[in-house]
Amino acid sequence: MSAALVSDPRVQPELRRLWLEAAGREGIEVTEVPGHRLSLSVDENRCEVLFDGRTMSPDVVVLRTAGVFMPLLTLADKVWQERGIATINSTKSVNIARDKLASSLVFYKSKIPFVPTSGFYRGGGVEEISSATIVKPAVGSQGNGVMLYNDSVSAMESLGDTVKAREEGHLVAQPFLGPHGHDLRCFVVDGECVAMMRRHALAGGFINNTNKGGRVESLYLREAADLAVKATESLGLFYAGVDIVESNPMRVLEVNSLPSFVKLKEATDVNPADYIWRGIKRRTGRV
Repeated sequence: MSAALVSDPRVQPELRRLWLEAAGREGIEVTEVPGHRLSLSVDENRCEVLFDGRTMSPDVVVLRTAGVFMPLLTLADKVWQERGIATINSTKSVNIARDKLASSLVFYKSKIPFVPTSGFYRGGGVEEISSATIVKPAVGSQGNGVMLYNDSVSAMESLGDTVKAREEGHLVAQPFLGPHGHDLRCFVVDGECVAMMRRHALAGGFINNTNKGGRVESLYLREAADLAVKATESLGLFYAGVDIVESNPMRVLEVNSLPSFVKLKEATDVNPADYIWRGIKRRTGRV
């Protein structure tokens, strides 16, 4: 079985190692494809997705990047689908999951408990929220551009000057629920929560992303696992990292369709890539 692993050239070396070692254990031949070396060639006679100028024909494409590559990848995904090449995760699902407002609409329609979310542009109207409010880019990751407002939402009028990621488009505001500086990261693969950890922010902080220095501990809560699986499936994702706040009831905070799992592996000794590659073999019938 052959797979193209489409990644960002800046990918963490440890994350890359976890993906490749797991593929080796499953006997999968992986070609690493940095996103900037992809192209799409169209003329009267053909339509081809190219890597370094050569046609790509793997059995499966695994997306590990989005960002600036997403417009071309979205078009390439259409070509791959027409030719029976599976894409994990599909660009359609990744695009919805990346936008915290778009994914909240899916949760709303699917009756999945989630943190209430308001989307707006700088200077736009936003519903008043009496409690502390988290504001962040609708499309963002790793805790970048996240701010906490303890006063009224009217203070958000100055956000265009304070949120560096505003170029990404609209912002979202969410009430600050659950224990201060804590949340759960659940890793779901093919309908199963394969690992879970609780993340703790630095003392006095509120951003618990591990790349911001947060510490982690391994645990497994059935309620959170079931909720994470439902959220992942509602977005049409094969695998995802689901962030859940331990409010009553538990609620989905956001879903990461291109999650890192280096810290998860350190905390739980589970390499989710093992489950991903095995699941892909099951899905494609190439066991």
